[in-house]
Amino acid sequence: MGDSLYYQAERTTNITQIHLSPELAVEAISAAYDILRGKSSGSAGHDPYREEVMRRKAFYQAHYRRRAEYARQHPNYAQSRREWTASADDRWKDRVILIVGVITLAAGLAPGFFMPHHLDKQHRSAVSNLRQARMEAREFGEERMGELRKRARNIKKQQEADTYTNSKDEI
Repeated sequence: MGDSLYYQAERTTNITQIHLSPELAVEAISAAYDILRGKSSGSAGHDPYREEVMRRKAFYQAHYRRRAEYARQHPNYAQSRREWTASADDRWKDRVILIVGVITLAAGLAPGFFMPHHLDKQHRSAVSNLRQARMEAREFGEERMGELRKRARNIKKQQEADTYTNSKDEI
């Protein structure tokens, strides 16, 4: 029972979805408090949602009545809205669209038919150059690594010799 009271109060006071004047908003809030207190409000039959729906429905019906009246008074207006005819002069537009489409398709597919040999040749050349560069880098890398190892061994021997001579001098 309590939940239904809160639901009913929320339904009558949720004025964020429809625009009410401040007087109607205060009235709706008062009615909601009366519902929560269990009192029957004098405006219990007042539903702002229903009023808004009825207002919009009346506007919709009036709009279409005015439109129908205008169409009766101006027969060309009604006829122009119902009928659409394509003249024979519009056929050139279809042909232009078709021709532009075919030209675009041909321009998009042409490189695939005329350039694959050239592109394949270029690709193979690039692959060959990359393979050669990797082999050279591996060879030079191994040579450099060997030289660095030799140098490290020489430095180590030099340090050992220095420590050996320093230790003899101290004794």
